Amino acid sequence: MSQETNLDQLFHARVRSVDAIIAAGMAIERLALGHGLSPLESIRFRFAVEELCSERLSHAFGPHEQPEAQIALELRPGEFVVVIEDAGSPIEA
Repeated sequence: MSQETNLDQLFHARVRSVDAIIAAGMAIERLALGHGLSPLESIRFRFAVEELCSERLSHAFGPHEQPEAQIALELRPGEFVVVIEDAGSPIEA
């Protein structure tokens, strides 16, 4: 990540389980609320992140691989961006 991105990063977590994804989702929801998203928008944002991360950990890794993803919430001019990085195999959209 560039230094500029790091300055605008509000949250970063490494997740390896559904419980960790839910905890990260809750943090993202609270941060989104605190930065002006409505309660409904914040909840929808959280659930989209949780669903995508859960799908990645459930289907992108083989049976003998340790599933792991990095989740970051970035504040960019006029938008919130969630970046999800993992080393799993590509899956169908």
